[in-house]
Amino acid sequence: MSDLKSVIEGGVYIAIVLYVFRTYLILNKLWARRHSQEVCESISVMALLVSYGTTIPFFLHRVLNGHIQGAVQDGMALGYITIMLLIGSGVWVKGQKRQGFCLIEKS
Repeated sequence: MSDLKSVIEGGVYIAIVLYVFRTYLILNKLWARRHSQEVCESISVMALLVSYGTTIPFFLHRVLNGHIQGAVQDGMALGYITIMLLIGSGVWVKGQKRQGFCLIEKS
């Protein structure tokens, strides 16, 4: 039984490394084009806000119960969601006037 537990724990660490790698690959492509209006419009801000609502409770539950590996992955997910939210809200899009999360053309 302890061998199975060791294999599962090893799989968890591998999954965390793969999650970091996957997140890097996604953000790397978007980060280079974060100034583009099309990229900004292609990201659903509402879906990211829902992601906060579904990730934060699991993160807090795992932290309070001492499940460090899960808490680390959820913490990385919250960082990913935050960066995606900033890109999707058009923080880096130039030549736009902001009105809340909405971007409107300057006249």
